[in-house]
Amino acid sequence: MTKPHLPKEIVFFSADRQAGGIQRALRDWASVITENKNYRLTLHAPDTPAMHALADELSLPHRKLTTIYRLICRFLPRLSGLYKKADIVFVHNGFLVSAAKQLAHKVIGVCHNDKPAKFEGADHLICLTPDGMNKAADAGWTPEQLSCIPHFITKTAPANPQPIDTSRTTSDLHIISAGRLVAKKHFALFIEAAALAKSSNPNLRFTLAGTGPEASRLRELNTAFGNPVSLIGWADLKELAKTSDIFCSPSKDEPYGYVLTEMMQAGLAILASPSFGANLILDKGNVGPILPVSDAQAWADKLLSLNKDRDALKALKSASMTRLQDPLFSRDRFASDINNLIDHAVS
Repeated sequence: MTKPHLPKEIVFFSADRQAGGIQRALRDWASVITENKNYRLTLHAPDTPAMHALADELSLPHRKLTTIYRLICRFLPRLSGLYKKADIVFVHNGFLVSAAKQLAHKVIGVCHNDKPAKFEGADHLICLTPDGMNKAADAGWTPEQLSCIPHFITKTAPANPQPIDTSRTTSDLHIISAGRLVAKKHFALFIEAAALAKSSNPNLRFTLAGTGPEASRLRELNTAFGNPVSLIGWADLKELAKTSDIFCSPSKDEPYGYVLTEMMQAGLAILASPSFGANLILDKGNVGPILPVSDAQAWADKLLSLNKDRDALKALKSASMTRLQDPLFSRDRFASDINNLIDHAVS
């Protein structure tokens, strides 16, 4: 009698509680992996609203990662094992690698933060960009241990055609930025650039959306510069984008940057600092200007230039939309890469 074929047991292991990139990735990646009937996926993650919704939506087993268990994973990883080992665990936080080795026969790290050294001990490492791959290689990872698998872009249905707002083709631009208000996002540069630009053209509009621990400091800085930016807290970015022209990403550290592709889908031109994610998504500046992370005047000058040269602005918006069609960002490419990696890992 032939032995029945059993699905490969896969675990997503994450300690991340913040809404953002990792939880977004878990959702997107799970939607792809569960389509393959040869795989059976379990979540091992905190009981956040996003993870609870994901488990319900895809009918996934969800082992809640409590605060106590998280501490065990960090400091006593040998006690973190489950009764039954899975075939593969995808670990999304480097400090969980030792615990992950108790959960599965093979450990695949997913380096969301461009800190490959944190994943020491994993059997394989996924990086999100070529720059991330290079950094991992410099940290000692071999080519056989590495895969570059960028996030895919979820294509949105075309919106109903909107009446052309002729006033926005001649009026001064609305420039936005958004994200969690933390130091690495470097929104202080956005505020300073806004102040410099408005000193030449007071009619330019600047908006910063987001909440986080840097909110008070950024409000104080904005006040010191004469309030050049409207700080609006949390906002629906898709709605905000409808009345905007340019999105700025001045981050010091952006391993990927879902928000860049979302704003590109909304038809905005993109200006960014030279992070790993921006270098990939903006094709090293061919899609949108990549500007120095410490030169607010350069950002102000570029914004003033685009306000005057609407043909250049239109070209940047067109380049954003064209870039999203690259097969690099397709769901099919992502599914093929992940399936191949899983099958290779358990062969």
